[in-house]
Amino acid sequence: MATQKVEATINVKSENFHQTFEESILDSSTSKESCSYEQLIAANERLKANLSKVFTEFVNKARVEQNADVDQKKRKKQRDDGEEEE
Repeated sequence: MATQKVEATINVKSENFHQTFEESILDSSTSKESCSYEQLIAANERLKANLSKVFTEFVNKARVEQNADVDQKKRKKQRDDGEEEE
């Protein structure tokens, strides 16, 4: 049995973010087998690139939030230390 259609849907959801990536490849009776394979490879590469962008964005956002939390804790500790000295 030949594959006539390949679909991939990836949903990325978080508290403030929602992204859907979709790829669909239909088998054309005029296309050669190698062309269909090339289409699958290209669709796979597009999905991987999109996922990589999203995960990089999440990592960068988490890093920024973590640094902000550390800075906030440092400022709070400095304020608390300043009150104790008085």
